[in-house]
Amino acid sequence: MSELAKELATMLLVRNKDGDFVEYKEPFATIECETEDDLKQIQEAMRQYKGWIPIEESIPDPDEHILVSFENFSIPMIGRYTVDDDDSGTFRIGDVDETFIENDLYVNAWMPLPESYRYVPDQES
Repeated sequence: MSELAKELATMLLVRNKDGDFVEYKEPFATIECETEDDLKQIQEAMRQYKGWIPIEESIPDPDEHILVSFENFSIPMIGRYTVDDDDSGTFRIGDVDETFIENDLYVNAWMPLPESYRYVPDQES
């Protein structure tokens, strides 16, 4: 089988609104909003969500709590990135001074934490 045939065999195609078949690339979603306020809420949520950021692309702001992913462990954890006096940095576990690397955990990506839950009473009642 040729390389092109192999690629086409594994490609997922979807029909677009013009009726043409195009390659399906994630993420893909159609969101319909009933009001402009709904649209603004969706846009704000999408702006806040950035997904996993590989450490090769970007390092988080120092001392900001983040969610970290590991190349050798399957469960993400909360941590923070700190910078030392010599401008070297490390990922630390939560609020403690212990580093992930001291525990043989190797950070490969991070993402911002969502905002904390805040109860907002229903204004319509």
